[in-house]
Amino acid sequence: MEKFSSWRDKATGVSPFIPVQFPLAQEHNIIQKVGSIIFKSISFIIKLPFFVILGLLYYLTSIKFTLEVIILSLFGFNDTNISVDGVKRSNTEEIENYKPIVGDIIITNYLTPIDGLIYHLISNVNSWKSIKIFIPDFNTKKVYQYSVWTLIGFTFTSIHNESAIVKDFSSLDLSNSVNFFLLEGATSNNKALLPFINIPEVSSLLKKSKVKSVVIKLQPASYTLPIPGIYSKFYYLFELLSNLSRSGNIKVKIYKFDTFDEGKIRASFQLNNLPLISNNLNVEEKKKFIDYYLNYNLVSGNNNNKKKSS
Repeated sequence: MEKFSSWRDKATGVSPFIPVQFPLAQEHNIIQKVGSIIFKSISFIIKLPFFVILGLLYYLTSIKFTLEVIILSLFGFNDTNISVDGVKRSNTEEIENYKPIVGDIIITNYLTPIDGLIYHLISNVNSWKSIKIFIPDFNTKKVYQYSVWTLIGFTFTSIHNESAIVKDFSSLDLSNSVNFFLLEGATSNNKALLPFINIPEVSSLLKKSKVKSVVIKLQPASYTLPIPGIYSKFYYLFELLSNLSRSGNIKVKIYKFDTFDEGKIRASFQLNNLPLISNNLNVEEKKKFIDYYLNYNLVSGNNNNKKKSS
């Protein structure tokens, strides 16, 4: 991938913006590929009605059991492995007490359109309406608020909805919700932690509060969406509902801090194999990468077609 070397972190060698292809796209054997398409299509057709029913039920009632069935059964994630810094895995009661609750301020990483669903899954709250998600914007220095559901739409477009702007962040009441802050401002491929976007009013609020960092590691990495729009919503759902491997897992590590210390918080991600990359690989550089990546693949595809026709 030398053609994308300009967006590779020099210290770690990590390329945080390159998409990880779904297994179907990586399959080059035509017979195996056709077989996979057939089996995946059958799985999708069988699961889709259950997803529609359970998804509607979850949206209307917030029954958490329906969310668990959707993520752990229909989406093919075998396990949600939650651990806490300094707490033995066998101490399940203590781990349960550390899970995000109402009033918590959480710093976490941003990976997929279904991140909001994962946040609700790992939190000790019943309703998805209790989950608030805040994303800062690199250019406008404004903060946008999303729900479990509206985050899905934003992740596929990376275009903020102006109605989601938090007009007076300093007076925002965070006591009645679980508050997830995606300070990276954009998705990655889960190979590194992007630089945080620093906004004074956000930093001021965070420094007055106890915070938790929640480090999320996701497998398969192909579910991450570092380039918005590279997949349609339908195709992404197709891949979720047709996961044949049943090897997916969500690993979560929780750290608790008495105050917002950016260095210590970012270090908690580094301890979990998410290296800290150069500040040069920020959201603006990601936009340049996306333009280059899409144009490169467009030109490359045209050249391949010309070779085939000749």
